[in-house]
Amino acid sequence: MHGVQQGSRRRAWEYEKAMPVAFVDTDLAKVFVQDPGAIVRTRLLFNRLDEVALDPEQSRTRLAEYVSPPREELDDPGTRMA
Repeated sequence: MHGVQQGSRRRAWEYEKAMPVAFVDTDLAKVFVQDPGAIVRTRLLFNRLDEVALDPEQSRTRLAEYVSPPREELDDPGTRMA
């Protein structure tokens, strides 16, 4: 489980009375692992995603930045979003 492949999906499950399980789903394979090193790397990946992810308000603000009012004229410069 080195690096994140494009198109891959990862999940992790942790249990009180059983070993944690990491799952990777790619175009080539679906893999369940309980290897401690793979579990640590999966936790690090999810921790990093938590660090860089926008909170809900930041997400709304960022999306609003991408949207502009509809253009009056087709020749007006600006985004092509309505």
